[in-house]
Amino acid sequence: MSKVIMVTGGSRSGKSVIAEQKAKEYGKRSVLYLATAIPIDDDMKERIRMHQERRDPEWGTYEGYRDLGEVVKNTEKNTILLDCVTVMITNILFEEEERDFDKISASEVEKLESEVIKELTNLVKAIRDEDKTLIIVSNEVGMSIVPSYRLGRIFSDISGKANQVLADKLKADLMRSSPRPSGAGTSTEEESEYMAFAKRSGKAKAQANEAAAKVMDYYK
Repeated sequence: MSKVIMVTGGSRSGKSVIAEQKAKEYGKRSVLYLATAIPIDDDMKERIRMHQERRDPEWGTYEGYRDLGEVVKNTEKNTILLDCVTVMITNILFEEEERDFDKISASEVEKLESEVIKELTNLVKAIRDEDKTLIIVSNEVGMSIVPSYRLGRIFSDISGKANQVLADKLKADLMRSSPRPSGAGTSTEEESEYMAFAKRSGKAKAQANEAAAKVMDYYK
């Protein structure tokens, strides 16, 4: 049965290490690493090198961020590790060098968001169709202060929507694979874990919103 695991958190919080551990747990050496990063500067090159050195040499690697669903369909590896959604979104946003994010229209932003969601939806569908395991790494960007510049807000909104879509698909998978027995008063272990995570996330977001509100009150 196919499985989708999402690993999320702040920047440099150890997401990739956890995802790689999960990939090794589920796939052993039958893992395909979907690397979305483009080495545009020395810092990114160094980060890519560190990631490469951590990987099992038997793992396969695909470097790219488009048509990943087709990549999944054409590999014999049974576990897929996507690292990461956030970089994939950045790449899609900057595919057109002449794009001016200060003047970009709402319809253009909506089109970019749709492209991102389509890529992720096709990837998850391929995982289900091919009965594989997918481990996704994605940054949490919605619990900080709203960016003051347009590009930052666009990026944050699209990233948040992408994470929301992925989380909804994970929740649907949990409900489908672990249905509550008829007449039962308690949820399954998987449902309990999901609800506990949701409560922690909701509490953290509420605390962040409360802190932001206090800051706004201070400057009134």
